[in-house]
Amino acid sequence: MGTMLAACSPAAAPVPPPTVAAPPPVAPPAPSLTEHKVAVSVSGDPGTIFRVHGEVFGDTGGVDLPPAGTDSAAFTTTKSVSQLDLGVTVVGDNAACSITFDDQQIAAPVTAPDATAAVCSTRSA
Repeated sequence: MGTMLAACSPAAAPVPPPTVAAPPPVAPPAPSLTEHKVAVSVSGDPGTIFRVHGEVFGDTGGVDLPPAGTDSAAFTTTKSVSQLDLGVTVVGDNAACSITFDDQQIAAPVTAPDATAAVCSTRSA
C-alpha cells in the first residue's frame, strides 16, 4: 500500500513546463522619406538685388548680388514639388532666376518686359 500512496502523492504528479511569454511582435520599420534637393539660382548685372522667400529661407529681404553676378543656395526636403512654397525675385539688368528640384527646373523666370526684374515661384496662388 505504501507504493500506492507514493503514486498518489503530489510530488509524483507530472509538472507542466513553465510558460514562456512570446516576444512582442517587431514593428516594421517606418517607410523612409525620400530626400529631394532643391536649388535656387540667381544672376544679373552689377547692382542687381535679389530676395528669396519661403521654405528654409523665410524672407531674406533684399540681398546684393555678389560681384561675380551669380549666387545660389540649396537645401533638401521630403516635400513634393506641389508642396513647396518658394519664391525668388531678382531686380536689375539682365535679371534671371531658376528653381530646380532634383536637378530638374521647376520654376523658370517670368521676366519684366524691360528685362530689369525676374520672378521664379513654386507657389500655386
